[in-house]
Amino acid sequence: MHFRCHGVRSGNDSRRYLQEPTIMGKKKGGKGKKAAVPMITWNEALLAYKINIKEKVLQDVKYQLRATEEKNVRHKERLARLKDEQALYLNDLMERAHRFEDEIAMEEAVTKDQVTEMMMMNWQATREAEISLAR
Repeated sequence: MHFRCHGVRSGNDSRRYLQEPTIMGKKKGGKGKKAAVPMITWNEALLAYKINIKEKVLQDVKYQLRATEEKNVRHKERLARLKDEQALYLNDLMERAHRFEDEIAMEEAVTKDQVTEMMMMNWQATREAEISLAR
């Protein structure tokens, strides 16, 4: 819908101008009295337009805020799940470490001489097995 203003405007003239709605440049015509359209000044129309733009921007920002808040909630839930999972893994690792330490504590300490003696026994057993196979 297009609006046409009638009248002459000069400077900060606060006179109101009648706006007639038109469709594609043609006046709505008809016999009888014309319906009175509210009069509005150019400044009021411009202000109404700017308010409309600001309201649309505000609506967009509210939509983005709502989306960001929902994303934040999802991330907080994920963080809580990950923390719980991490605690379970840490507890499992600590239990394994304690069991390993207990196993090591139960084993008797081996000296260098004992290791050398065991290696000599294994070497002799292997040598005897090779000799018996060679015969």
